[in-house]
Amino acid sequence: MEFQRTTSHVRAISFTPLIDVVFLLVVFFMLTTGYSKTESLELALPSEGAPQVVSGVAPMVVVVTDDGRVFLGKEQVSAANLSERIAPELQDDPGKKIMLISTNNTTLQQMVSVMDRIYDAGGHNIAISYWKY
Repeated sequence: MEFQRTTSHVRAISFTPLIDVVFLLVVFFMLTTGYSKTESLELALPSEGAPQVVSGVAPMVVVVTDDGRVFLGKEQVSAANLSERIAPELQDDPGKKIMLISTNNTTLQQMVSVMDRIYDAGGHNIAISYWKY
C-alpha cells in the first residue's frame, strides 16, 4: 500500500515584526533613560609616609565647626559670604593653598558645602585637616 505524500512548503520567517519590536524597545529605553551630568570635587589624597613641611607663604585657613559656623582665619564669616571674602586673595594668587579644617562632629555635608564655596571663588589648592579638641 502506497501512501501519497504531501509536500510541505517551508515558510519563511518574517523579520519585520522582530525589527519593529526591537526598534520600539530602543526608542522606549532612549526616552526613559535620564541623562544627567554629575559634578564632583577633585581630591588628591595624601600618600603614606611622614608629613611634608612646605615652607613659604602661609595657607589661608578655613575652619568648619560642628555647629555649622565657618571661620576664615580667626574671624567668623557666614558660609554664604565665604566665597566673596576669599575671592580677592585668590585673584592675586590663584594657586594659594587653602587649609580646610573640620572639628569633632562636623558633617560631610558641611565640609562639601564649604568646599563648593571655595571652588566657586576660584580656590583649587585645598588641603583638608582635622582638629581634635
